[in-house]
Amino acid sequence: TRLQAVGLMTLVEVAVGIDPDDATAAAKAAKQLAADVGLAQERFGKDVDLYRANLEKMAQGLEAMEEAVAAEQRRRQRQREEKAASAAGTASLGPSSSDPSSDDTDNGSLEATPSGSSG
Repeated sequence: TRLQAVGLMTLVEVAVGIDPDDATAAAKAAKQLAADVGLAQERFGKDVDLYRANLEKMAQGLEAMEEAVAAEQRRRQRQREEKAASAAGTASLGPSSSDPSSDDTDNGSLEATPSGSSG
């Protein structure tokens, strides 16, 4: 009967045009329809309450996920900005004398040669 309760709630919300956020009006109309169909009122009420609670939990979970995604995007954007600022700061200073990659000397002995070639 849980599936029937959910189906009746959805039917009432769509067919009657009741706002899904207006739980009391939808539940009242669905309970009347359930009584007309012959469903057990107590069981139907519990099923509807469970359905509504699950909808609320899903909405809260979706909201939490959206907040987490937004926070991650803000964190990544902040990291990109910090990296760009750091790169701009080091570029304006020019090459430092302690940086071995900026040395103009030939380091031929450090070059790797393929192990199978003789030359």
